[in-house]
Amino acid sequence: MRILIVAEKPSQAREVSQALSHGSCRRRPGKSKTCPNFDFRYKFRNQDCEVTVTSVAGHLMNIDFGPEYKSWKAVDPVLLFEAPIVKGVHPNYVDIQRNLKQETVRTDVLIIWTDYDREGENIGAEIVAVCREVRATRMEVLRAKFSVFTPEGIHNAMRNPVPLDYAQVAAVDARMELDLRVGSSLTRFQTLRLAPRFKEVNNKIISYGPCQFPTLGFVVDQYLKVERFIPEPFWQIDVTHTKPAAELDDDGKGESGHPAVPVKEGMTNQRAHAKFTWTRTRLFDRWSCALLYEQCVNHPIAEVTRVDSKPTSKWKPVPLTTVEMLMMASKYLKISSDAAMKAAESLYNKGFLSYPRTETDQFASDFAFEPLLEKQTGDPTWGRYAQRLLDGERRPPRNGRNNDKAHPPIHPTAYAANLAGPEKKLYEMIVRRFLAVCWDDAKGHKTEVTIRISGEEFRTKGLMVLARNYLLVYPYERWSESTIPCYQRGERFTPTEIKMNGGTTSTPQLLTEHELMKRMEMHGIGTDATIPQHIKTIQDREYAIRQANDRFCPSTLGVALVEGYDTIGFDLSLSKPYLRSVMERDMKRIIKGERTKEQVIAQTVSIYREVYTKTLNQFETLEMALIKNFGHAPDAEAPALQTLTKSVGQCQSCGKATGLRTTAAGKIYIGCAGYPLCRDSIWFPDFVTAVDVLEETCQRCVGSPRLLELSYRPGSFPIGYPSPYRGCLGGCDETLTELFNVRRPSGTATSTVGPQSRVSTATAGQPLRRYPSGQLLRPTTPSADFNGSLSRNESSSSFGNPGTAYSTLTVPANGGGGGINQPDPSVQCLCGTPAVMRVTRKDGPNKDRTFYICANPRESQCDFFQWSDAAEFSSAMGAAAAANTNATHHRNSTALLPSTQVLNGFHQHLQASSTSDSARIQCRCNLLAVSAVAQSAGPNQGRTYFKCSKSYQACQFFQWGDEPSGSNSVGFGGGGGGNEDDYEHKYDSMGRYAGSARKSTCSTAGKS
Repeated sequence: MRILIVAEKPSQAREVSQALSHGSCRRRPGKSKTCPNFDFRYKFRNQDCEVTVTSVAGHLMNIDFGPEYKSWKAVDPVLLFEAPIVKGVHPNYVDIQRNLKQETVRTDVLIIWTDYDREGENIGAEIVAVCREVRATRMEVLRAKFSVFTPEGIHNAMRNPVPLDYAQVAAVDARMELDLRVGSSLTRFQTLRLAPRFKEVNNKIISYGPCQFPTLGFVVDQYLKVERFIPEPFWQIDVTHTKPAAELDDDGKGESGHPAVPVKEGMTNQRAHAKFTWTRTRLFDRWSCALLYEQCVNHPIAEVTRVDSKPTSKWKPVPLTTVEMLMMASKYLKISSDAAMKAAESLYNKGFLSYPRTETDQFASDFAFEPLLEKQTGDPTWGRYAQRLLDGERRPPRNGRNNDKAHPPIHPTAYAANLAGPEKKLYEMIVRRFLAVCWDDAKGHKTEVTIRISGEEFRTKGLMVLARNYLLVYPYERWSESTIPCYQRGERFTPTEIKMNGGTTSTPQLLTEHELMKRMEMHGIGTDATIPQHIKTIQDREYAIRQANDRFCPSTLGVALVEGYDTIGFDLSLSKPYLRSVMERDMKRIIKGERTKEQVIAQTVSIYREVYTKTLNQFETLEMALIKNFGHAPDAEAPALQTLTKSVGQCQSCGKATGLRTTAAGKIYIGCAGYPLCRDSIWFPDFVTAVDVLEETCQRCVGSPRLLELSYRPGSFPIGYPSPYRGCLGGCDETLTELFNVRRPSGTATSTVGPQSRVSTATAGQPLRRYPSGQLLRPTTPSADFNGSLSRNESSSSFGNPGTAYSTLTVPANGGGGGINQPDPSVQCLCGTPAVMRVTRKDGPNKDRTFYICANPRESQCDFFQWSDAAEFSSAMGAAAAANTNATHHRNSTALLPSTQVLNGFHQHLQASSTSDSARIQCRCNLLAVSAVAQSAGPNQGRTYFKCSKSYQACQFFQWGDEPSGSNSVGFGGGGGGNEDDYEHKYDSMGRYAGSARKSTCSTAGKS
């Protein structure tokens, strides 16, 4: 049988090999230079086995987003809440991976020897995943359970392996994924939005971490308490009393014969002094205090109303946990938590300490104390105390309430004589704590006396320490004696002094590291293993500064960020501990089997995404906090960043995520995360006022894209459709397909939504593709079915005439056009600005033909399009139609379909216009007008009329077909008629239609 043991670190692999082989192992180099292999023979399960011990270097794998999400500027941060996660071997550890695979080839039993905690369990699962690639079957996987790195502990772990706990693996996977998603999205958001605006943070990463920011929040909250603190004056009454020696007898008893406190030898016949404190403590009104003081001075007789005298104890400490160890190291040894954790790990790897990451503060009932105490008896400093415990003074430990069921409390496992620096200090503190735990409580006697003067009560306390016990070896706690005279209930005396003293409330202090750790532990921020790292991170990110007096002061940026998030007014603030503490509790629930990893991730992501959206909507509040704290206005304009509020699905072209975006001009569209490399998009027309991406997904379309809820202007949708309208743009929704001109050939869903110059095609169920590199498409063959309406081919599930072919017109991207791309003031787009001329480069009947479009950037362009030689447009289209009557429709070509209304009108126009004059009628937009037939009952039923060809933002042009083309008749509808003389038509200076109003018809009109 061949056994492969994989440790978490090379040093641990060496210790395991030395212990199991009794020093006879052979070191053998492998594929990894840093992780050697150790070979020896060992008897396992009564079989003589070949054993190889190797190691990894911590986590073998890491998780990240795919390369398509690497670009900070091209990928909207909100996409990271849902972007696919890629898990793989870290590039730096490929050689370790190769070594594991090589050693696994002949392995029968794989034993994971990583640290016995959550992270170790997860690392073990990564090791198993790599080894399974080579030996998927016929390999047993076991896990060593250990708490000490001593030979005895190692042999015991080898004899009693356990299965790998995949519940802990899932908990760590969930935590890592959530940290990645939340941290990455908010870090990119803060950096992209704030760093370009302020010189103080320019070219810096403004990071966010789910634990890092609550930790910073504690520091900032305390700082603001200090800054905003206003001292208040107060007044109090103090009473002192000194009993002369004559009032004490030789036994230390007062006249009553009852001892106030036990006295020690040499303390009799001494003057005893007592200071009484006011039970009101203090008053903030001077005159009220003065009135009570005057009463006491006028009647200064004190009467003893209560005397309580009883034995007392000072409890010894509970066994040591990781967080308590770090807090003590910071408070008493002045060693930072990060340095203390490193020192503890080093001592553990050397075999001097038990496992230093534990939440357990209770020893098992069968824990062997004597062998460990014997190892400490030789020390010149604390050895005599260890011997006293062995001689009979040892008592059972006072256990705490926590037990992680994995490791015992931190304790020394061997004597270390030659340590130095932080390791020596930390080791001594842990040994003294262990000895104190094994000793008895300190014993004493306390007395509390209450007196009354003129109705006001005062109190004093006395303490006599009888047996110090654990305090002898534990200098980190003090218990000071305080002697007072003996008093008897009912005794009356005149105080030595009654004074009214004043003072002011004390300014609170900034947090020390141990105080910060205490708050983090109290609120569940971080774990025993991660708390030091979170504290170090806020310093590395320059959010907080550790001062010389060991107190933390936040930086200006740290204060600004926390104040900004607090001002936004979240129910669950990003700078408060509640979100993270809930997440930590959910990790424990995963381990207990109460929740699944998927449930926790989904719920937590949903909460953080909602908070992110609120932050995005109130970003000005966060920015104002930086302005306030930096003391100046922004140094640069706000970056023109596109906003993607929620993921919709996957892009057809590149497979990356797509989501809802809004341009600076307010236009709404669905964009690809791969922009600018991928320019696919779907633009919504201006009559759509709002779009919301719902959590509900479409089960009919491939990829299950999210459903959309569209709000639109009244009258823009056909009568009878609900507002807002819910639907899918994946191709299955016939309403959106037709109204938004979505083309869905057989097996695909193709769409054009928004501006005339944009195209979208996509596989069913996925976001629809836009034209590549600025291509426009136009019909080269009109349908043979000129029946006044666009036919629907049910068998192919496509919308539009199946006989229509399309060719491509290429619009030079980014303002290209061979030198003719200058704005022309004589032609204005719908934005009211000069349009820019472009030239068609694509081969075909329109090659080299020039046209006008909006001069704005592509994402904010309006829908304006006009051929520069619009007068010849209809004849050119007619020629193209005649030449291509029998052309076949290319179902799989990228196609921009004109809107249903435009095609419908265009076909009717070709059918009804038989004269050259009618074929040249243009609307106020300088576009070819389309013809229609009045359908409503009335005198004009069946009459042909012309109107604007645009499907929305039409200019309201109207002309009857049997009227002269120069009459410029404008009416409203083809039903009830409408006398031209009844309306007044208004046009702006550019000749664009501005509206109509019925002329005044009062009885005095026209009269002089």
